[in-house]
Amino acid sequence: MKDKCFLCGNSAKSLYWDKLRYDEEGVVVKCKKCGLVRLEGAYDSYSDEFYEQEYTKRYFEGMKQNMDELFNKFFPIQQGKISRMKKYLDKKHKVLEIGSSVGYTLKALSEMVNQVMGIELNKEHAEYAYQVQGIETYSVPLKQCPFPEKYFDHVCIFQVLEHINDPVIFLNDIYKVLKVGGLLYIEIPTLQNPLISLYFIKEFKDFWFQKPHLYYFTEETLSKVIKKTLFKPIEMYPVMEVSIINHINWMINRKPMVSRKDCMNSGLPVKEENGGRDKFAEINDLFRDFDKIYKKKLENMGYGDLIFCVCKK
Repeated sequence: MKDKCFLCGNSAKSLYWDKLRYDEEGVVVKCKKCGLVRLEGAYDSYSDEFYEQEYTKRYFEGMKQNMDELFNKFFPIQQGKISRMKKYLDKKHKVLEIGSSVGYTLKALSEMVNQVMGIELNKEHAEYAYQVQGIETYSVPLKQCPFPEKYFDHVCIFQVLEHINDPVIFLNDIYKVLKVGGLLYIEIPTLQNPLISLYFIKEFKDFWFQKPHLYYFTEETLSKVIKKTLFKPIEMYPVMEVSIINHINWMINRKPMVSRKDCMNSGLPVKEENGGRDKFAEINDLFRDFDKIYKKKLENMGYGDLIFCVCKK
């Protein structure tokens, strides 16, 4: 298939970035007509089998192989998502998450709604979510799941859309399983990340652009995608999740921190000494207070490491 923009059909493009994580082959290009940034040859995406077996091994360097550790690391940091969804949730509602991993987000949501279900192509992760966390999870694509039409009140796709070779078709398939008035929640990494578009950290770009991510969105280009679907957006905004400590790390060390949890920790990355607990806590509180101000300022300026979007059927 001729490489072209799925959004506008245009084949004219300019080079956006020429390096991918792990020095994998490929370049990132920008559509000259609509501005969508994509992996060149985005239609040539990884197969479902890749996400079933290889994705976590290659792109998470072993972290996602220990499923208890994965769940315990990610469960406590779901409150940001929950707080953004909370005003829409009801005890009678049914929630589906596509790309649900080992179930940490659905587990966090489970006490707030009537039913949670997941789709996770990695079979081991889907089995863990079901067997250990008690979350009904399917390890096949949405079209192969036995869901009735208009069944769910909410569908979540957190950091999934950037992996999908045709997001319009994918979103319209989700539309079918949502009730009338149901809500879709989209969370995606964004080019509005200040490390990319404010501080211009080359080493971060070399790390951030990666082959499984077929598209790189801004609020403007995500809005164009949604406009081509049956959904109506009701809110969209940047979210700054990682801390100022993470940004300073990239500015000084020019390399990633160990985990997402470390990236989000706003406290100092040092151990307190015996006898200095109170003074250490005071300084840490100062950093955490400043981190809140820093993130809010960036969000108000239009920057974030994520875009959060809510759409209505």
